[in-house]
Amino acid sequence: MIFFAVLWLPHICSTIAQDLTVPPLWRVAYLVFIHEKPSSNRTRQDRITLAEAVGHSLSYSEATGQVNGLFHTQSTNWHCALALYDWITGGDEFEQIVRSHIPTVFALHAKTSSNFTNDPINLGLAAYYAYRAYNDTSFLDMAKNLSNQALANFITPENAASGNHPTKNVTFASECSGASTAGGVFYVINVQTDTHVSGASAGLAAHLFDATRDTQYSDAAELTAAFMTNHMYNGGIISDIFDPRDCSFTPAVITDNSGFYIEGLSVLANSTANSTWMNNLKTVISTTIKASWTDSSGIVNEGLGSMTSENSNVWPLKGLFIRGLYEAWSRFSPDSDVAKLIQSYLLVQFNAILDFAKSPDGDIYSPNWHDSPATKLLPWGQLAAIDVLNSAINLPILSESTSPSTIGSVSPESTSTDKNSNSGNGNGNSSNSNTPTIVGAVVGSIGGILLLLLITALKSE
Repeated sequence: MIFFAVLWLPHICSTIAQDLTVPPLWRVAYLVFIHEKPSSNRTRQDRITLAEAVGHSLSYSEATGQVNGLFHTQSTNWHCALALYDWITGGDEFEQIVRSHIPTVFALHAKTSSNFTNDPINLGLAAYYAYRAYNDTSFLDMAKNLSNQALANFITPENAASGNHPTKNVTFASECSGASTAGGVFYVINVQTDTHVSGASAGLAAHLFDATRDTQYSDAAELTAAFMTNHMYNGGIISDIFDPRDCSFTPAVITDNSGFYIEGLSVLANSTANSTWMNNLKTVISTTIKASWTDSSGIVNEGLGSMTSENSNVWPLKGLFIRGLYEAWSRFSPDSDVAKLIQSYLLVQFNAILDFAKSPDGDIYSPNWHDSPATKLLPWGQLAAIDVLNSAINLPILSESTSPSTIGSVSPESTSTDKNSNSGNGNGNSSNSNTPTIVGAVVGSIGGILLLLLITALKSE
């Protein structure tokens, strides 16, 4: 499928101020309550051990390749995480599991009819991650096949101009708010009257362009990124669903679409060296990290109020957001403000799940990252945690002799040889936390400590 080259780029993000500072309360909360820390002195090997233990914690159906206890899409995201672990570490710990199960899922997918475009997109990402981790072109071919399936529901510039699409029997708007509807990907496949568009498609096309340099993928990725920027980004987050039939969007506050967008845009901005995409990426990172799903101490609060003992599609979504941020972090200069902000945010989540979600008796995690340790193995809790644990592996290590203000150098233990040559390698960049340093004498009461910390935080703003 070939699209017109993209000549117009959105500038909506250029009107939104970028705030790439690390909120000082993340540090204050750490020193007072000993939790949400934007740094870690755990060694790289410690972090690998934590992630690896979770990766080995679930079982599979050999007949279907699915993970026992997870929904279909959740299971695909689990396989994504295993391949990403091997890419990040440069190893092959989960290669046999991935090689066994992703082709099985792909073969079964080819025999059935998907209801949603997210199915081939997510499986395509899993196949691409496997290609990137193991340098096996059979996985790349699989990812291309799945991308083409999803792109059958893509709104081309010609479709947008006519307001018609071969998979739909209703018309839709050519433009909304003065911007073309080209680039949207219909979410529901088998309902001809459903014109809802989701935000999951930009990442796969961008990755495939990065791997192949085939411009059909860059054209698709740029059109989709423009569509999402103009129609799904509300100045804070990427909305859940957009309908080009009446130019409306669903204002649900969930993290996954923002994660997909950040991942796709980070790959696209780097592979095309386009400054507009890079500016948009920084803006969206700055607003989504500080969106309402992040509490004042820096922890993602998505899913609070849901029963942790019951599987829900909401629990693993924040892992997809973390995954997108890590992909972006791995491609930024380590000394840039945006890399420091992402690094601090990822380490806040890392320390939060260890302090509040992890069982004291083993490597099992609650999907609730706010003071709710797991008491039994919950596959959806493991899925929510594994992307956080993966993302922490190559982040800088704060030694006990290093003050918070000097975070930035990476110890020799934090580096590894990556066997892959693809851009944005899993070892990523190292960067330092841009958080305020608290200086002062030891105060003899809790009230004195709180007052000192509050004053310091206010001075740093």
